This record gives sequence, C-alpha cells and structure tokens, in this order.
Amino acid sequence: MDIKAESDAARSSANAVPQRSKIFSFFSFEVCMFLAAAIIFSVHVYLKNADEKLLNEGVAVRGVITDKITKMKTANKGKDGYFYEHMLHYRFNYYFREYTGSNIVNQRLADKVNKGDTILIAVDGDNPERSRIKSSDVTTGFIFTLKLISIVPLVLGIISLVVTLIQKLREKKKYLTIQP
Repeated sequence: MDIKAESDAARSSANAVPQRSKIFSFFSFEVCMFLAAAIIFSVHVYLKNADEKLLNEGVAVRGVITDKITKMKTANKGKDGYFYEHMLHYRFNYYFREYTGSNIVNQRLADKVNKGDTILIAVDGDNPERSRIKSSDVTTGFIFTLKLISIVPLVLGIISLVVTLIQKLREKKKYLTIQP
C-alpha cells in the first residue's frame, strides 16, 4: 500500500511540472507584449516631458504650420528649397509673443510637414523681443508613431490573454465532463 501511495505521489508531482511550464509558456507572450507596450509608452512620456521642459525653459517654442510647403529654387547651386510658413504664439520668459515666418527644410522634412502640424522651434534666448528662429523639427509624426506602436503590443497582449483564458476554460470544462 505504501508503494502505491508513493507511485501516485510521484505521478502527480511529475504531472504538476508540465502544467507549471504550460502556464508559464501561455503567459510569457502576454507578459512580453505588456512589457513592450510599457517600455514604448514610457519612452513616449519621457520625450513628451523633455519637450515640455524645453518649452518651459524657453529654449524651444511650439508653433503651428499655417501653409503647406512650396518648392522654390534657392541661390545655393540651384538646389530646390522647401519652405513652409508657420505661426508661433508662445510664452518666453513671461513675454507673450506671436511670430510669423517661413523656414527652409530639406526634402525629408518636407514630406512630413503638412498644414496644421505642430513644429518645435528653438529660439534665441539673449533677447526675447528679437528672437530669431534657429532650427525646427516636426514633433507630431514621431510622437503619434510612438503612441501607435505602444498600442499594438498592448492590444496583442490583451487578445492573447483572452484567447488563452478561453482555451483554459474549455479544457477545464471538457475535463470535468469526461470524468464522472
């Protein structure tokens, strides 16, 4: 009788190990997806906070593009120049200021810029009344891409988690109906 009890205990412990590894393998994909979403979202939040810090320190301002890029010939060896007009309304060291101007950008940025987009522009901090635009970058495209990329693994993780739980419930129901 002791031998039978020992063999039953050994059999049940041998069956328990694969179940634990199955549970781990079921949830490892979901955990990876949630971690990927969290990492990408944290990068997005970090960039957004860094953007806001630049704006609050007066190093950079945010403007809105009011006109689409126009292609013109520049004096620089006959190359094409891409110009966009922008309107800035920003606070710089407690001075409220509006600025309308145009910037020249290269072909890569010209393809990304559209009317109504937001741009981040660095200004000259020596004299806020006569700040001139030094450089600009398009912020909306990259931040929107980060949001989209962080949503994809989150959705995949949730769908996979729901499918896994439904499969487990079906297996449990099937197991309960087979045994009397």
